[in-house]
Amino acid sequence: MSMDVKEQETTYNGFIKVAVRSTVAIVAVLVLMKIFLA
Repeated sequence: MSMDVKEQETTYNGFIKVAVRSTVAIVAVLVLMKIFLA
């Protein structure tokens, strides 16, 4: 079950993008909460 290197790279990049988006979303929510609750 050897994955194609290119395919593996695409999957990895996709995962990174999702992780970055999740992190950005969480940070944005925390910042908004600070602004509204401050």
